Amino acid sequence: MITHNFNTLDLLTSPVWIVSPFEEQLIYANSAARLLMQDLTFSQLRTGPYSVSSQKELPKYLSDLQNQHDIIEILTVQRKEEETALSCRLVLRELTETEPVIIFEGIEAPATLGLKASRSANYQRKKQG
Repeated sequence: MITHNFNTLDLLTSPVWIVSPFEEQLIYANSAARLLMQDLTFSQLRTGPYSVSSQKELPKYLSDLQNQHDIIEILTVQRKEEETALSCRLVLRELTETEPVIIFEGIEAPATLGLKASRSANYQRKKQG
């Protein structure tokens, strides 16, 4: 059972999700993240129409994250009742010695604020690898 208090993350304007990599279970989402989730589950954010990830299973990221590799995933989120893309930086942290978590930190890119991703752009990203 996790006894950490993550409420201070609600002060951030950037969305933050804390996820257990083995159960692929959402442990915590700050208020900015909950606003973007609306009625969606974290799994739905990762598999939505604009979502792009190099690994479908979170445990496969652990080795790269332990070696300080940069990993970005694109989640499908809800803004103004429309689906859109949000890039997230992944970071590995330890809650306890035996309990790692992956933190998904939303990245609001100034150049892309207000722009809507298209399905064809998503297709091109997937096609390019």
